[in-house]
Amino acid sequence: MTEKKTTGARQISAHPNLSRVIDADTIVVGEIHVRLDGISAPERGHKAYTKGKWFVADLMHKATDVICDLEGRKTYDREVGACYFIMEDGQRIDPQAEVVKAGFARDCPRYSGGRYQNLETPESRALPFPKYC
Repeated sequence: MTEKKTTGARQISAHPNLSRVIDADTIVVGEIHVRLDGISAPERGHKAYTKGKWFVADLMHKATDVICDLEGRKTYDREVGACYFIMEDGQRIDPQAEVVKAGFARDCPRYSGGRYQNLETPESRALPFPKYC
């Protein structure tokens, strides 16, 4: 895992083999738990939980690198950050956007500024919408 300091925040990266998925909005990069910023995915017990988790895991393990720009704030002992996956062809994939488009998460406008709202599908809009969003 590598770590790079940036203004008021920091960037971390690790190979996908050194990363794992907790659920559709939480991943572990190296040893750091990261809450994906700007989205909300269902919790364990919801019918979309497992499919969302495996969707993100499949996307991550097709990548050559996992990179997260951490904001410097935490929630439930997780760093909050925007992550992206670098694919073999060099393409940079936004997993937050992809999981919303796939119908396994919702935009959380309080934290995203509405960045993912236009990507919501009927399936994602049917998911629970937390009060904190």
